[in-house]
Amino acid sequence: MYVQEIIRLQPPGGTVFSERLANEPEQITRCNLGLLVDSLDEKERIALETMIQAWSAEKLSVAIREEGSVIGPKLISKHKNKKCICEDK
Repeated sequence: MYVQEIIRLQPPGGTVFSERLANEPEQITRCNLGLLVDSLDEKERIALETMIQAWSAEKLSVAIREEGSVIGPKLISKHKNKKCICEDK
């Protein structure tokens, strides 16, 4: 019974795991807020980094949205508290 379930779960066309591994996208090492910070020129980067530390996550989320990006308060809090993927390096 167990062997039959394994066979049934194989993808159509018999995809080989080595092919999947070879085609795996690059690992993500920065959260969206970190990527936004990285994309800015020095003056804007310094301003945003200051805002990250000084403003509430909700207030900063609104400001970022008004500038055309969407980053929620939960991610901002995680980044601010060094609990996002940026700190996993």
